[in-house]
Amino acid sequence: MNLRFIASIPALLLFATTTSAQERPAVGPERPFQLSPRIERTLPNGLRVVATKQTVVPKVTVTLTILSGYASDPTDLTGLAALTADVVQEGTKNRTSKELRRELFGMGGSLSAAVSQDYSSLTARVLSEYATKLIDLIADVAMNPTLPPDEIAILKQQQMQSVAQNEASPQFLSNRMFRKALFGDHPYARTSATEASLHEIDRAKIERFHRTYYRPNNAFLLVVGAVEPDAVMAAAEKAFGAWTRGDAPKPVFPSSATIAGRRLYFVQRPNSVQSSISLGNVAIKRSDPRWYELSLANTLFGGAFNSRIVRNIREEKGYTYSPGSVLTGFADAGFC
Repeated sequence: MNLRFIASIPALLLFATTTSAQERPAVGPERPFQLSPRIERTLPNGLRVVATKQTVVPKVTVTLTILSGYASDPTDLTGLAALTADVVQEGTKNRTSKELRRELFGMGGSLSAAVSQDYSSLTARVLSEYATKLIDLIADVAMNPTLPPDEIAILKQQQMQSVAQNEASPQFLSNRMFRKALFGDHPYARTSATEASLHEIDRAKIERFHRTYYRPNNAFLLVVGAVEPDAVMAAAEKAFGAWTRGDAPKPVFPSSATIAGRRLYFVQRPNSVQSSISLGNVAIKRSDPRWYELSLANTLFGGAFNSRIVRNIREEKGYTYSPGSVLTGFADAGFC
């Protein structure tokens, strides 16, 4: 009896799948969508503060973004921005590294960093009742890091291990060559630290990067969650008010490359059991007014699991497990 019941399940599922494919329900009316009001102010020192009240979940997300990333790294020091964003979390003049972690855990959250071509961000998500406390903590991390040499040594060693792992990844090697072929000497060709650049990075260079680019007029603070915007503004001004302005130089971008005709590149990796294929070209900047239209087009084409590329190459032909497409936009250029 049990065996018969279990065996009947696939048949029922098959019947349900077939029926749903043939008799798709009609698309319902559009539901009204209203974004929560956004409150934005600029502090006297130049820091932009943006707050949005979202009360569905009693949590708050705080992100401090520095408008400098890989593109601001010196040519021979790729990875400096990323290492700086990691090291600033390892203790301040007011809190040790352990105290920072303990305080964050006590608020029900943790702090992480993300670095892209154009920015470096510090983000934490905690219970909304700790919003003011979290803003003060992130301000301390950004403004008063001690950059301990022993933590720098540990982080550099971890980065060295990541570099070795990347060299064993067909996807990483393909992406590195793809970006180099697209952008050439442009800073957007940089994808990660190298063994050579990590050897050259020391505490003095990290401190100089922090002193140069971690400035309020080169940053913005985003607070989203179950908070009152006016209270956020008051907390931000109190926490970041003493942060002094500075001249943060913008990266110098050469003219964007123009790809004429088809070019084919091979990256040999002996004994690899997989191949990674990248196909694309330079595209629009993130600020281009066509960005949202192209983002939607990319989602239909290959940017989602139910996209045309996935359906054709994976589901129908079975050529690969994970095909897809991306549209990436930076401040000066993009690629697809």
